Amino acid sequence: MNCQEFKTWLHDKNQDSHSESEHALRHMEECQNCQKLFRLDAAIEERIRESLVQLDPPQDLMGRIKTDIGSSDGKRSAILSKWKILAPVLAMAAAVALFFINPFSGQIRSLDDISTFAIANHQDPNLKMAFNMDDVADVSGWFAKRLAYTIVAPDLSGQGFELLGGRKCLVGRKDAAYLYYEKAGKKVSVFVINPADLSFKLEPAKTYRITEGEYQIQIWKEKNLGYALVEKT
Repeated sequence: MNCQEFKTWLHDKNQDSHSESEHALRHMEECQNCQKLFRLDAAIEERIRESLVQLDPPQDLMGRIKTDIGSSDGKRSAILSKWKILAPVLAMAAAVALFFINPFSGQIRSLDDISTFAIANHQDPNLKMAFNMDDVADVSGWFAKRLAYTIVAPDLSGQGFELLGGRKCLVGRKDAAYLYYEKAGKKVSVFVINPADLSFKLEPAKTYRITEGEYQIQIWKEKNLGYALVEKT
């Protein structure tokens, strides 16, 4: 099993076979990036489970039932039975609302999260360029039609990087700009992230460097945007 097959398994793991799970576990033993993706997925599922709280009947419901002289025992049982059916549905609705309304829902929580998602995208063979620089003169304008924030491509030409093209992608659950560069014949990925999608602050004028296996990740803030650069060491 390779990284792409592991991501497919992670998405469909509730319907997988026992042999597929064994292959996935063996792959994780050899791939730290997929281990982190698995832990992030487990953390998200745990947050959803914690949101599924048991709902008790409204306090005045029992009072109304008891004071309803005309109600028969059968009618009371029917009301309580309906509530037992309704409560789990309301609990699930509450969990969904919490997941989407919570301002931290889906946010990127750490530098480690950024590096893990960035490497996963960098390795994904299905993420091809949606445009190349021969066809698009205004990179910011191209993304303005596809993202809720304005991006600025970093000027890396002085470091030997050549911008080839880009596309929209996901960093975690958040939309981001993905720019493809090349340096000395090697692919380099740069992600432009909306700082509002982070649950922590990036210090301006500071570059964070993280090494994950054969990859070097640089993360920094510039022009009120977050940037993550991934290249092989």
